[in-house]
Amino acid sequence: VEKSRDKESAPRWRAHFDLLLGRLLANRIRLNNSLPLLNDMYAKPKPCKDGTTNAWELAGRKGSALRDLDITEPSRKAAASAGVTGDLGDALLAQSYLQRVESDHPGTPWAVLASLELDSALEFEWQEAFMMPPKGEKLPWDKKPWNELTDKQKEAKKKFERFQLEKKQRKETQEAKVAETGGKKTKIPKL
Repeated sequence: VEKSRDKESAPRWRAHFDLLLGRLLANRIRLNNSLPLLNDMYAKPKPCKDGTTNAWELAGRKGSALRDLDITEPSRKAAASAGVTGDLGDALLAQSYLQRVESDHPGTPWAVLASLELDSALEFEWQEAFMMPPKGEKLPWDKKPWNELTDKQKEAKKKFERFQLEKKQRKETQEAKVAETGGKKTKIPKL
């Protein structure tokens, strides 16, 4: 299909082709980089060390975006002539396709998407996070008495309780508004 790309006269189809191919290659790199992390976590789950977190999330590693790769033109040609395959080859191709979209089609939605793709991380690392646990399961700071909690855990508990109170107040305010209107929804006039 790539041979037909240069014969295409419509700029939007060329931009779409380059963007699509660049994104597919970048996503293949992300998949290859995240699968070992997921398999390791599945085989041997990490315990949360922070004391205020109860989950792990994959976060993009800084400096691992396509735009961060310092790939000069001679090294591209050398890699291509050497038949480089795998993630480096995919990174070289993805970077060239996405940069071509940016340079050939500035100010278009394709260029915006290509720019976002060039700035997105390709490598990941595990970071501790907090998720609302299922009903009935204790929060990390509820597993110990107050006097045994660290200052960080005490602050997290206070912050979470404020969040829950604000959530409850918002719900009560919404219910009061519905009660005022008699449970009827307000119709928005059509223009």
